[in-house]
Amino acid sequence: MRRAIFALLLLLGGCGAAQQASQSSQPPSGTAEERHYPNGLTPVEVFDLRTKCMKLVDEGSKDLSWGLVGNALINSTYPHYNPDTNHCYVETVATKNPFYTPSDIPNNYRTAAVYDAQTRQMLVVTDQEGARQSAQDDRPTATSLIVTYDQGEALIKQLMQEDAQ
Repeated sequence: MRRAIFALLLLLGGCGAAQQASQSSQPPSGTAEERHYPNGLTPVEVFDLRTKCMKLVDEGSKDLSWGLVGNALINSTYPHYNPDTNHCYVETVATKNPFYTPSDIPNNYRTAAVYDAQTRQMLVVTDQEGARQSAQDDRPTATSLIVTYDQGEALIKQLMQEDAQ
């Protein structure tokens, strides 16, 4: 009899724990599933657009050779869908290839550019070569094409930023 009562209590206690566990696994109101980005997109829509952006940049890499460089440089390409601007961007960064010799390229050589992946328009470019630094803002909304290197880097960071939410 004691065993039957113990088993019954254990069963009822286990059901209560299971019910509490299932309730705690339910997302509370206002979580990511219900959130929207400032432009009204849901996280699922942003994920889908990021996937399409990556595919667009991959295709562009094959067709256009984003940031094509010679043997003396190493090029990296980074796709990014920015939900705040609703654009797919691609950043290309070229640095000195340390394994290529002889090379008269300075060790701190770095060129970074951001393109609108859909229109293929270069938006911002920065260049550092030895003591020389330069940048150019080619965005359609730019008020001045020539900007400081730090301003150019800040623009690239802004375009390539993670979600603002």
